[in-house]
Amino acid sequence: MSDNKKRKAQLQHVLERLRGGKTVQNRQLRTLLGDVAYAQFEYEWREQVELRETLKNKPAEVAEYERLLKRATFAYSKADAASRRGRRKAAAEMFAVADTQFERLVDYLGEQIAGKADLEA
Repeated sequence: MSDNKKRKAQLQHVLERLRGGKTVQNRQLRTLLGDVAYAQFEYEWREQVELRETLKNKPAEVAEYERLLKRATFAYSKADAASRRGRRKAAAEMFAVADTQFERLVDYLGEQIAGKADLEA
């Protein structure tokens, strides 16, 4: 087996281990990737860690928006399920509730964006 094919097979094996949630040693990655590619991997890894940390610490406004969106989406899903079951009157009432919740969500978002030039663009 040529060196290129052997390296490719080893990389494939490492990829399978990573996708399977198993640990791969840094020195094995460095050997297979080479110094330049490994440095790029480390840089991107640190970026991901920072991004995930940033996303964990959401502003209160974003968390509230997500809560309201989840509630409105759930209401819509319930109405849709009722509609599919042939419960037209109940579905119509539930769709009205969902519409109201989505309208409140749009209002909330508008209030949060208003006057903030970086968000209005």
